[in-house]
Amino acid sequence: MATLDCVFCGKPLHNGEALTKLTHKGCDGIARACVDRNETVAVAPGQQIHTLCRNNFINPNCIQRDKRKLDQEDSPSNDNRFSLRSATPTHSIKDHCVFCGVGDKYNGRKTDYKLIPVRTKIYSKSIMECCDKRNDSWSETVKARLVVAGEDL
Repeated sequence: MATLDCVFCGKPLHNGEALTKLTHKGCDGIARACVDRNETVAVAPGQQIHTLCRNNFINPNCIQRDKRKLDQEDSPSNDNRFSLRSATPTHSIKDHCVFCGVGDKYNGRKTDYKLIPVRTKIYSKSIMECCDKRNDSWSETVKARLVVAGEDL
């Protein structure tokens, strides 16, 4: 006997899982959800599917959520969005590199990988001038790190 798969998730249908046997009314509801989602799912009365998959597919809130995700993926860039400070990892000028933001993985134990912190305002100023000349996203990140570090220098 061949095992059947759910038309929504593609996983096999097992007897222990919550299954739904479709009726004409259920097929009509799925057809309406297909129109809202701009998708095509072939179902027929008497077919069995996962109850949770069906509920998620026809739920209006899930449909809106999935549309928002598709819209975000289709948008060319999110440059017009602001980033939250809490979303960026914390940066300590004494423990992390000003340029790449990575910490000293050897904690100064190996001289080849020793992190040399920005110690003077003159060095900080020369880095800021270079960042102004570059004027790209990476230089903006470095400048932001130096501005925060300026309080610690």
